[in-house]
Amino acid sequence: MTKDWEKKVAKLDRRARLRIADALVAVRALRLEHLDVKPLVGQPGLWRARVGDLRIVFEKGAEEGVIKKVDFRQSIYKGL
Repeated sequence: MTKDWEKKVAKLDRRARLRIADALVAVRALRLEHLDVKPLVGQPGLWRARVGDLRIVFEKGAEEGVIKKVDFRQSIYKGL
């Protein structure tokens, strides 16, 4: 994690941090049934999972999800 990301997460309440951690574990394990997951338009092979204002961009691998980027809605799609 970058220092910028650590600062953003530190500002969140404990419940939000736990939701993010749970979502990251679920994406890595490809247990997506309880997440809001959609394919990214114009980005073949990339998917996004939504956790409140946070977005997790990932690829579905054969056995696990490969997380590409994690950030808030305002800045997640820049540079993809």
